[in-house]
Amino acid sequence: MHFMATWRYQSQDVAARNKVNSEITTLLSPYSWVRPLEDTYVINVPDQAQYNLILTRLLAIMNANPNVVHLLISPPMTGGQYGGYLPSNYWKDINARSV
Repeated sequence: MHFMATWRYQSQDVAARNKVNSEITTLLSPYSWVRPLEDTYVINVPDQAQYNLILTRLLAIMNANPNVVHLLISPPMTGGQYGGYLPSNYWKDINARSV
């Protein structure tokens, strides 16, 4: 099972951005993920409960920093195939977490 999370920083405050980035990467560090674009992650989770936990914690980070970052998270999914235009070596990492 996997999902996609992407965010964009709205604030120019470098310290605030670094704080949020550190919180997000710390949260995601135990999971298998790939980052094909600057602020886009495809994250593999073992089950719905782990997805719910990450979703809750990501939303807590966003709610604590509403003027710093915007976040979009896909629903959890099993299988499927992403499409787009990326360097060929990126697809191996994406498929390792999503197919």
